[in-house]
Amino acid sequence: MRAVAGWTRLLGLGLRRDRYIGPITLVSFAVIAIINQATTVSTYATEEAREAAPAGTAANTAYVFLLGPLEHHDSVAAMATWQAGPFMTTALGICVAMAVVRLTRREEESGRTELLLAGDTGRLAPLLAATVQITGAAVLLSLVTVLPLIGGGGSALDLVTVFVQYLTVGLAAIGIALVAAEAAAGARTANLVSIAVVTGAYLVRGVADVLTGAAWLRWLSPMGWAQEMDPFGADRLLFALGAVALLGACLLAAAMIAHHRDIGSGWFARRRGPATGPGLRSLPRIVARLTAAPIAAYTAVTALYALVVGSLLPSVEQIAAGNEILEEVLVAADTGGALAAAFLAVMTSMLAAVAAAGGVMLVGRLGAEEKQGRTEVLLAGALSRTRYVAVQAAGALAGASVVLFGSAVAVSLSAGLAGMPWAATAADAFAAAGAQLPAAMVIVAGALFFYGLSTRLIAAAWALVAVSFLAGPIIGVFLGLPDWMVRLSPFSHAPMLPSESMRWPPVIVLTAIAAVLLTAGAASFARRDVG
Repeated sequence: MRAVAGWTRLLGLGLRRDRYIGPITLVSFAVIAIINQATTVSTYATEEAREAAPAGTAANTAYVFLLGPLEHHDSVAAMATWQAGPFMTTALGICVAMAVVRLTRREEESGRTELLLAGDTGRLAPLLAATVQITGAAVLLSLVTVLPLIGGGGSALDLVTVFVQYLTVGLAAIGIALVAAEAAAGARTANLVSIAVVTGAYLVRGVADVLTGAAWLRWLSPMGWAQEMDPFGADRLLFALGAVALLGACLLAAAMIAHHRDIGSGWFARRRGPATGPGLRSLPRIVARLTAAPIAAYTAVTALYALVVGSLLPSVEQIAAGNEILEEVLVAADTGGALAAAFLAVMTSMLAAVAAAGGVMLVGRLGAEEKQGRTEVLLAGALSRTRYVAVQAAGALAGASVVLFGSAVAVSLSAGLAGMPWAATAADAFAAAGAQLPAAMVIVAGALFFYGLSTRLIAAAWALVAVSFLAGPIIGVFLGLPDWMVRLSPFSHAPMLPSESMRWPPVIVLTAIAAVLLTAGAASFARRDVG
């Protein structure tokens, strides 16, 4: 077909462009799966421990919301799948969705797609190539996540069902991202929409599990379809057909949209800005205008998780009493305070890592601006490189701060509605966010340092985000990482307010590190070629 002519060449090009990020993602998923399996073996090695799980942790409503009901506990593989499955499937969905946007809309914004389409490449070839490539990636990610379960007591059919569970969510996320990439005004918006839909599917599944009479909601969520497969039980593989049908429908819809839109624009057009005005002569106002929408959307998505955190605060004592892993995480925080305060501290550190990722996202925008020639136009006038970097750094740091303190607002609101004292909880939430802010600043400053060296190195900043998140004081302990690895995360050094007294030395050191990275990044940017 003429419409997809040349898609195999684009497939090869996409594989070459992802020759680094693809293997890194695969290894990351494999390592997490191996660590999760090892942690599960140490926790549920005996039949007695597995028999006690349904009446302990798994009986808690909060954990049913987060992980789903524990229906099968007769093997280590079943326990490992229940313990990490919902989080890993969500992460897989987000990863493949962002990869689809990167290979389609991001390439289009860089101008490369238009050059390719000017030759003999068909209009739909980029869509088909991205679909094939990322479907293959979803298969590999699902496979490396399931392989550590071999030998854990599940049958071959059980493991195949777990594999199909992951793949189901991945295929659904690919379809959603295809439509978002074609319809959204830009790549950043497409990413935010895709992440919001995948995260929303996870939340819908959680609501269906905890609310009486809401089980029908599972049919609205790919996470629910995956759950209905019931690995280690009925092994109903036919539910995967829903994801296949969704992917096919979304691919068809994306193709129809692609035929009716111009290259470089979405189905939903960008809001036109003012043609004249003082704001167009002020770099801070331009930065604020460009970052307001993505940060607002990112803050809203993060606040959804923060609402769940706040709602759990009144029942932390009961949750920890039936959960050895959570109790270990809170004790490892070494705060010496009440469990509720320790829970707020460690969860705020996780939210701070998410906020730092928002700042890194804004830094990634600088690379796109430079590649599209806009940075060179700005610097052609009286604007100095130092001021340009300083204003952009302020915008990225402010964006991360908005996400973090917006999460504090959400935690305060949901905790207050759940019965916690309003004023005291708000004070604790904002104090915890403020204590974690310097650690988030280090991550954002590191991204700006990489940008100062080269636009090609911005992707390395996401490795900083991954390390800070996975080796942080909650995920790192949950996964059983050694102490030296947990200490790699800057969030492991920040004061764990409100459950401990304020410690100024780590705050000062983290702030100084961020300042050094920003200064080095600005100096590097001043010496290198733009573009």
